[in-house]
Amino acid sequence: MPGNEPEKFDSIAQIESLAERAIREGQQRGEFDNLAGHGQPLPDLDTERPAGWWVTRWIEGEHHRADAEELRLRRRDERNAALQLDDVAELRIRLDAMNQLIREHNARVSRVEHQVQAVDIHESITLWFRLRRSKREHRNGWGFAAQ
Repeated sequence: MPGNEPEKFDSIAQIESLAERAIREGQQRGEFDNLAGHGQPLPDLDTERPAGWWVTRWIEGEHHRADAEELRLRRRDERNAALQLDDVAELRIRLDAMNQLIREHNARVSRVEHQVQAVDIHESITLWFRLRRSKREHRNGWGFAAQ
């Protein structure tokens, strides 16, 4: 199909020119402003590493990514289960325990994308009370709480 083929270049100079133009245009748009680590030395630049060190680091990152995703799902399930409890104190205990697991996980990882956001306990308690009120109103059959 025409249009689906990759662009062909006659020389490396054409590729370099295209890359330089893309960088220059990105700079003009400000896409490189305020990048994390700007002006800082590259970490461990003078450290000698064994062959294949980057594979080990990549695998470690993949484990952290998988752990983070699993923890996010567990956080969701734990919060949903806690919202079904009859006692708000028990809800707080369960969500505090979940947040402790999240803190422990976040302390082990260094990359931001592997961090897991803690459960907002106050928001969860507010939602818990709203759900309880809604259930009472629904049982009343009138859509408002009985006086």
